[in-house]
Amino acid sequence: TRSYERTKEVLILDKIPNKKDISVNSSVIARHRESNPEWYRSGTVVDFSGTAYASVKFDDDKVAWVTFENLRLVRRPHFCVNDM
Repeated sequence: TRSYERTKEVLILDKIPNKKDISVNSSVIARHRESNPEWYRSGTVVDFSGTAYASVKFDDDKVAWVTFENLRLVRRPHFCVNDM
């Protein structure tokens, strides 16, 4: 995949998500160009079409329908910290 500069460190699992794992406003990276299938860009899910497509608003404000196969969830792991 191709990377873009990010301001926050995140964990991205290379796993095709299930519909039940995605909701509107989920942070994702997704393929944004058919001509460059290895290029992914960060964005936010804004809608769904059936059980196979999500509408993603990318960080450059473009919106596109993306198959779940070409989408990865951005996870922000929670770390438990006791009084230190």
